[in-house]
Amino acid sequence: MHVLFVEVDTERSWAVASIGPGTLAAYLREHGHTVSFFRYTVDHVESDVIERIQDTGAQLLGLSLTTRQWLRARDLVRAVRARLDIPVITGGLHPTFSADEVLAEPGVDFACLGEGEEPLLELITAMEQGGDVHGIDNIQTEPGKPPRLRAPFEPMDDMPFLARDVLG
Repeated sequence: MHVLFVEVDTERSWAVASIGPGTLAAYLREHGHTVSFFRYTVDHVESDVIERIQDTGAQLLGLSLTTRQWLRARDLVRAVRARLDIPVITGGLHPTFSADEVLAEPGVDFACLGEGEEPLLELITAMEQGGDVHGIDNIQTEPGKPPRLRAPFEPMDDMPFLARDVLG
């Protein structure tokens, strides 16, 4: 599966990118999936992301979000889903602590709470095989139904080094 991670800038371009997509991308690539990245700067419009999705053939849109990024990301998801039928997964601090709010937004299909490497791989596998995407630890699919949370990834030495091309 091809996953497009989008970094959502707010008032200006951030000096530091979200690290989550770097670890997720490395893990997914190690398991045979394709990952690309797009920095949605303040100079971009929603159609730029839609065009990138179409150009890359992405099959899943991933957003790692802080609360500061949430409102702009919400508007982006609305615009994308009005034009494209692509599932959207959110992760990061805001979805972890406000999953019900995020999932109440039309167009957001999944919220990852906490670490996402193994849950995202499990979700992608279920999606590719037409299996059940509900009940995956750390992945919430609807408001009011928090998932079970898995233990942190161990041993850390088994985690691939960050995919630095998605940190920019």
